[in-house]
Amino acid sequence: MLPVAILSGGFARRLYPVTQNIPKSLVEIHGRPFLAWQLSLLRKYGVTRVVLCLGHYSEMIKQFIANEDFGLEVLFSEDGATPLGTGGAIQKATPLLGEQFMVLNGDSYLEVNYSDVCSAFIKSQKHGLMTIYKNLNSHENSNIEFRDGVIKNYDKKVPTKRMEYIDFGLSVFSSSAFDSQQPTTEYDLSVIYEKLLASQQLSSFEAKKRFFEIGSHQGLIETTNYIGRLKGNVY
Repeated sequence: MLPVAILSGGFARRLYPVTQNIPKSLVEIHGRPFLAWQLSLLRKYGVTRVVLCLGHYSEMIKQFIANEDFGLEVLFSEDGATPLGTGGAIQKATPLLGEQFMVLNGDSYLEVNYSDVCSAFIKSQKHGLMTIYKNLNSHENSNIEFRDGVIKNYDKKVPTKRMEYIDFGLSVFSSSAFDSQQPTTEYDLSVIYEKLLASQQLSSFEAKKRFFEIGSHQGLIETTNYIGRLKGNVY
């Protein structure tokens, strides 16, 4: 199983006032920080190595991990004094991740076969893979046009009527996908997606179960309710 980088460095302003004094990863759900549920889920699906990409409130997250045992190897990659954005954070973490790795949004709780996702990436022989979900604007605005098994268009800012899918929150990359970017600079991971799509180096994996996330107040409510229904069955 490939290692997983978890993007956990954002300011989480959409969740204020909940996240004014704690990082989003440590927001409690049914008595446990969200990160604990997330790591337990990854272990359930066979992941053994995780790199947390940290920025805001990094010391609180590191202290939490130091006091827990999730049965995983957990490493840290920190932005430093200047935020690096989601793309820059992953690029900085590549020495800890190796030549191929998964990337998981730090606010996502995703029931998907991670091994199958890795296998699809390796089989594609491309530099990147995006997991997608047929969203039909039901949970958030759809941002992907997907036809004939191929991602045709991806745009987070300017959606079109043909966009019925959304990025699911899990991706796989070769470290070489980041070679064209300047190190220690701030940029969004969407920059890498767009470059890979333009060069026909972005494959896809369609997830069938919906995603859950805590990036918004509504998302936090839905995720709390979902995990509540699963309590006792997530280890």
